[in-house]
Amino acid sequence: MREQVFSFFLVIMLFSAGVEAHALNMDAEAKALCGQVMTNIYNDILEAKARYKELKNFDEKALTSNAYGIPSLHYKYVEAQGAISGEPYEFGLTIVGKDDLNTFPADGSSINLGFPLLNIKFIGYRKKILKKGQFDIETPLAKHGQLLWDYQQNYIPYKLALEPVKKEFKINEPIEFVVTLKNLSGKAILVKDLNDQTLSFLYDHKVWGDAEVAPAVKDIKDIVLKPNDSLRKRFRANPVANPRELEIYCSYILTFQGVKPSATLKIKVVE
Repeated sequence: MREQVFSFFLVIMLFSAGVEAHALNMDAEAKALCGQVMTNIYNDILEAKARYKELKNFDEKALTSNAYGIPSLHYKYVEAQGAISGEPYEFGLTIVGKDDLNTFPADGSSINLGFPLLNIKFIGYRKKILKKGQFDIETPLAKHGQLLWDYQQNYIPYKLALEPVKKEFKINEPIEFVVTLKNLSGKAILVKDLNDQTLSFLYDHKVWGDAEVAPAVKDIKDIVLKPNDSLRKRFRANPVANPRELEIYCSYILTFQGVKPSATLKIKVVE
């Protein structure tokens, strides 16, 4: 992923998103990651500017800092002519504590997307002009918010991981990979066995055919997993007809404070 080089320290941040600052229950690495996520979103909007008329005035003036020192975006464009002249297109976005209110304008569609294990959330809003094909702030939010979702996985006492059985696969060849669930806590925990009932898979963001390589078991067994012990199961996905990089996403049924363990794997498919 190509990113523009940009330093927030070169921008004079005189304004706030209006959030009253409380102590954020997150470490320095997580806070720095919040800054990186907002930087990436800002850069994606700059790159999209040439393709969307409503972004023509987007620049560093849309960038401020909230009371936590985390970058904040607030942008407004008003259509100047035609049947929809005077109609505003606008959005706002930042990252705050999980208990903070969404202080952006309430006359648009609100954005509230939380990361419970980090005690933070995205807040924002968006208001579109009544025409098709406009830039959607939720697109870069979803793309770069994945960094926070992945970091949040570090706070779950069991870790899900995927690994391929080999470096690359041929087209029309079944794709096999191993799913591992490891106990990272200092005590034994009760978990569910790994199978097609406790794991959910997406292949390039779509549901696709998959199965356990070993014979399927109808009942979901409870297993006591000792500290540092792991469960491992091998799975097989349907073949791919064309060369490409395939992304597999997997989540596990047993949640921790409402968050499912998850993992991704990118597999190279060649001729």
